Amino acid sequence: MPSKKKSPPTSARDDGTEGRKRRLARLVSEFLEVPLRPADLQANPVKIAELKGLLEEALFQGNISELDPNWQFGADLDDPELFYGDKPLPPEIQEALTEEGVKTLVYFHNLLKTGFWDILKAELFSLQDQLRERNNGSAGSADGPLAEFASFQIPSFYYEKHGKITLAMSEDLEIPYTIEEGAIHFYHGAVNAIYALQNLISGLPIDIFKKCRGCERVFIETSRHKRNFCSRLCAARHSQREARRTDPEGYKNYHKAYYREKKAQKPLSAKIPSESP
Repeated sequence: MPSKKKSPPTSARDDGTEGRKRRLARLVSEFLEVPLRPADLQANPVKIAELKGLLEEALFQGNISELDPNWQFGADLDDPELFYGDKPLPPEIQEALTEEGVKTLVYFHNLLKTGFWDILKAELFSLQDQLRERNNGSAGSADGPLAEFASFQIPSFYYEKHGKITLAMSEDLEIPYTIEEGAIHFYHGAVNAIYALQNLISGLPIDIFKKCRGCERVFIETSRHKRNFCSRLCAARHSQREARRTDPEGYKNYHKAYYREKKAQKPLSAKIPSESP
């Protein structure tokens, strides 16, 4: 009996275009298009751990040094597991770990979102607009001699443009180093983060970058099924808004009837009188 083929490791599967789309989709929806409020993170250490894992897997793929001064999730503190094991961490240790995690996440969020992503997506949507205008004007008038070509669309891969993106840095980009045993060692966490994001995006088609028609957040289209919304919830909310706008009376009557029906329904768990002994 022939042996089953072993699946390649996750990292190998994710090296291709489809894998990079999925990684970018996660990074965009869970980090780059989400506001990061330090107070919210302070109150939720679990979220800090989740976002750290997201950056390690989706962006760096594990290629970041825990000793990098830009990557501080309590790395400069004594390892609490060596001293406390399964016991709860003392409040002062947990507070210090949380503070380091918040500082690191806010730093990388500002670096990647404000410094690069917000500029890139504006450029990409500008290019998409140019392509649409080019397509709309390529066939001429619908009644003219080129009317039979009115539906012809110029594929995006025929479009060429050379440009540049200037990083918007709120502060100087520092590259820390240490001297150990007479040798110099550089840590490039911040620089590597930008390169990692560029490498993740490089080579992907520009038409997978979509703006949600509901909330206007950017999302990445990862399948052949065309989407206009970042989530089903956004699509449902948009549908309700459109129903209110186009048929306010019908929308109002529908919901009146719906709530009347709900009110008329008996409760699922009716109280049963207890029998006397």
